[in-house]
Amino acid sequence: MGKTGGGKSATGNTILGEPLFDADLCFSSVTSKCFYKRIKRNGITIEITDSPGLCDTKTSEEDTAGKVVQAVAVMHPGPTAFLYVIGIGRFTEEDEGVYNRIKSLFDDRVTGYTIIIFTRGDELKRQNKRIEEVLSTAPDA
Repeated sequence: MGKTGGGKSATGNTILGEPLFDADLCFSSVTSKCFYKRIKRNGITIEITDSPGLCDTKTSEEDTAGKVVQAVAVMHPGPTAFLYVIGIGRFTEEDEGVYNRIKSLFDDRVTGYTIIIFTRGDELKRQNKRIEEVLSTAPDA
């Protein structure tokens, strides 16, 4: 989960090891509904649901939230983890709003099952920085 353009689909493709979700560089959202993919690797089943961004550019926030909740509801026995995908760098008010929206959709307990995935790692290389340097400047949660 995350906001539009954060790299959710590309992250799903990286985890799955193949381009199963549409991912594109553009100014509007690519993913308009939830897509579910399952693969088996080394005897382990990996299931990922790609969702539209919260703060989607094409649909209302309520419509997008409904799609995300519905996608989670059909997973049996439920998700093992929620991936919050966010670009490395500035944590904006919009990013905070998306995170708070996730908590309101699924209850505060979702934070215990949330893994934060930072995208745009190429920016770290370009700026010759380590992730620890960037994270040390983050405000307390």
